[in-house]
Amino acid sequence: MAKYRLLKIQTECLDADKSQESIFFHDLINHTHSLILFLAQKRALEKSIDQKEIMMIEQEIRLIQNLLKNRFNIKHKNLDEDSRDLDLFSAILLIDSLIKMYLPSNFYKTEVQYGFNFYTVINSSKKNEYFLNSASFHRIMGNLIKNISETKNHEVNVFIDIYQDQLSIETSNFNVDSNARNKAKSGYGIASINSLASRMGGKYEFESNGNLWLNRLILPLQHFGFKVLIAS
Repeated sequence: MAKYRLLKIQTECLDADKSQESIFFHDLINHTHSLILFLAQKRALEKSIDQKEIMMIEQEIRLIQNLLKNRFNIKHKNLDEDSRDLDLFSAILLIDSLIKMYLPSNFYKTEVQYGFNFYTVINSSKKNEYFLNSASFHRIMGNLIKNISETKNHEVNVFIDIYQDQLSIETSNFNVDSNARNKAKSGYGIASINSLASRMGGKYEFESNGNLWLNRLILPLQHFGFKVLIAS
């Protein structure tokens, strides 16, 4: 994966005309669909759901609730009051959960690698200093991983690191679906990722180089005690 960081990734033309309401609707359906996919895989394999997976589903439902809370800014007694911020460790757990739902190990080989800077931070007290907006990060990663799953390629590489208080996520995979590139390029998924990343002060780049798909996402990490950027 390291060699892909040497490539100059160029941003594709993103559809800026899609309304925020349509994008939010798209993202919400995506997240509920990931749960349906996960349960359908279990049913097809005639496997039961273990305690760890129950906790993962519960967390996913709470995150979906958080999307609604963040979007409409309405309080409810059954919603967590402190669900707006996502610490660094929880962000990684969220990525792992989405990979298990969209890229199950019985169909996909997903290799996740972490850079030196990331390991340095995650193994120090600094890991408790960094936060991301939970709803925005959930929407971004849900779209990114779902887009990868639709290429119908079974080998995926993910590289995660931290540079100058910014979370860097790069993915690469080969696309074997000739229609997937045009669907992704003109669809709501990429528009949503680009819009949310930009509004969080970050950057998203996508490149389709032949059959090779590359995604590069940069998101500023917020420090505890400072206002977390929200992209509703």
